[in-house]
Amino acid sequence: MKTLDIYNGEHREITVATDLETIKIPGKSSALVKVAADAVFNQPEFFVQEIGAWYAKTSYCHTGADMEIYDADAE
Repeated sequence: MKTLDIYNGEHREITVATDLETIKIPGKSSALVKVAADAVFNQPEFFVQEIGAWYAKTSYCHTGADMEIYDADAE
């Protein structure tokens, strides 16, 4: 298991689900999320529950978080 600081880059709340927990992250804020060590984003063990084209940024995060999540379909 590992804990990731995940930033929600959208203006709306999202629900991040992992095999270890489900947590709501308000828009434009971050939360610590427990994830299996081998979990891959956008797979059944680690995903965003809301409808959207979700992607994760893990390099050069301007927020300082471990991961930033965005919706490619957002306007």
